[in-house]
Amino acid sequence: MLTVQQEVEGKSERTYIADLERGKERLQMLGLKNTPHRTALHRIRKRFSEEYMEKLNRRILERLKPARKVGADVTGIHIQSGITHGLQPAKW
Repeated sequence: MLTVQQEVEGKSERTYIADLERGKERLQMLGLKNTPHRTALHRIRKRFSEEYMEKLNRRILERLKPARKVGADVTGIHIQSGITHGLQPAKW
């Protein structure tokens, strides 16, 4: 999982491991107590073929739900019903 995440983020082993050291939340989510050494990621990548890693990555992405874009309306105008909150129509 770490190697796939590293690929998605596009970081080198050294940079990725340094980021894991700073933010332990990801390690805890994966059930790891210690940050792996950067050479461990390199050895894993060498052990598995590129084809295997591509298939694994594709399967993970297939299982993820598509991201939804969410926007905040800070204008106070409710567009669907035309209701305004605290705004008065302009008098000409």
